[in-house]
Amino acid sequence: MFDNELYIKTFSKLKASENTVAEVMRMTTDRKTNLSRFNKPETNSGQRVQRRTIKRGAVIAAAVLLTLALATTVLARGEDIITYLGNNVWGMAVSEGYPVKGYALARRDGEFMQVKVEADGELIWNLQGYVFSPDKVNDKYTLEKVAYGNGEMIMIKPGDADGFSLKKGESMTLYALLNTEPKYAGKAGELFQVGCYLNGELYETFTGNLVSGGAVFAIEAPCDGEFMIYMINFCATLQNYAEISVY
Repeated sequence: MFDNELYIKTFSKLKASENTVAEVMRMTTDRKTNLSRFNKPETNSGQRVQRRTIKRGAVIAAAVLLTLALATTVLARGEDIITYLGNNVWGMAVSEGYPVKGYALARRDGEFMQVKVEADGELIWNLQGYVFSPDKVNDKYTLEKVAYGNGEMIMIKPGDADGFSLKKGESMTLYALLNTEPKYAGKAGELFQVGCYLNGELYETFTGNLVSGGAVFAIEAPCDGEFMIYMINFCATLQNYAEISVY
């Protein structure tokens, strides 16, 4: 498991590379907002290949610059960060692919919400959140067949409220059933984070790999409030979930 706190603090120190960080993150979250356009034939296929090659080259260059800057900063103590970069940041340079047939992209069906991640008062990352407000069925709030990309968030709240009303120490349960077919997931699992969100703050419960089979997480409220339950995709490709339930 990679040290999320160390990763965030390290990014906050890379003042000389803030533009690079922002550009890589922007390209990651924006690069295939409308995947359907790649299904349409074009009269000049050579131009299409050239444009995609140039764009991919720009992302690769940004990822390399970011990796070098971060590596020189944390080489003495950042083995976990370097591993993270190798598996994730470099992966930003490759296509995130398409969702499993019959699965919907969160960015298409969810309500957009930008979440700003800060460290020591400095902006580190603008996360692209997509809020879902399912109705309660059989005592669960459930999403089925949904996919989301690198650096994106799925955020869940009740259909009739701003969030799950919890007292400090109370908890909600999240069940995540990831599609782990080799075509859609890595052998070692898929890196993600789960937790709860309140008033601009992310409260992490777990960061690590999801493997085959459904995973269950108890998400405890750090204070009184109306919380959304969130998930962040830290893999370079799409993550496809057959089911995500909160109860």
